[in-house]
Amino acid sequence: DLVALNSRVAAHGFTGGFEVESHQGNLTLAAGETLTSGAVKLTADGGLVIIAGTIDTSGENGGDITLSGNQGVTLAATAVLDAHADGYADTDTRQASAGTITLATDFVAGTTGTDADGRVTGTSGVITIADGATLNLAARRSYARLVALSSGTGYTYVDADEAGTLVIRAPVVKNGAGDPTVMVTVESADSVVGAAKIEVEGFTRWDLAKVAASGHYTGVTVDAAGNVTLDVSAGLDTLAYDSAT
Repeated sequence: DLVALNSRVAAHGFTGGFEVESHQGNLTLAAGETLTSGAVKLTADGGLVIIAGTIDTSGENGGDITLSGNQGVTLAATAVLDAHADGYADTDTRQASAGTITLATDFVAGTTGTDADGRVTGTSGVITIADGATLNLAARRSYARLVALSSGTGYTYVDADEAGTLVIRAPVVKNGAGDPTVMVTVESADSVVGAAKIEVEGFTRWDLAKVAASGHYTGVTVDAAGNVTLDVSAGLDTLAYDSAT
């Protein structure tokens, strides 16, 4: 019970952040449940992170929300991730900022293999943002302002508060046509509110010992003890672009 655990921690004054990592099974926040903290990080090493309730890290500054599931991350239609910034008082010259929301997955445990050129392959976890879900990354004060000096003799210029960033990270895999893709579904663009930017990061993992043995790259060597050395001055991919022989 994530909410009950967070409530017990908060009762002892620990409200700056809440982090849970499980090594098997799913981490679930059910519809109608609200998890409130300065920042939230949920990691399911052996399953999914499933959110149908509300995670609230909003405040004068929004806190970060990081959800990582080995098998994926699912935001149901009732999910709310709220990292918006309310900003400071009108007489305060500080600039506020919303948080960063990160949704991440990887190759599902037990499904990975390695190509002849050293590229790691496997079945990717799936990130899904259902229609109706809300990811609030807005900054309430989206305009610059002038704050009167206490002396009454002038003003201080203050930039607009900064909206937050949505980061979605997943391994690059091949679709049915053999083209590279990531296993990410966003059913409605309206789910993302007020973000300054959205970053989708597709990554590829390599077995460097097999890269060295493949002969497809220069500057990658492995010694008898299994230590891999990368010589970045060698160009790394000068033998065969895209590792094609």
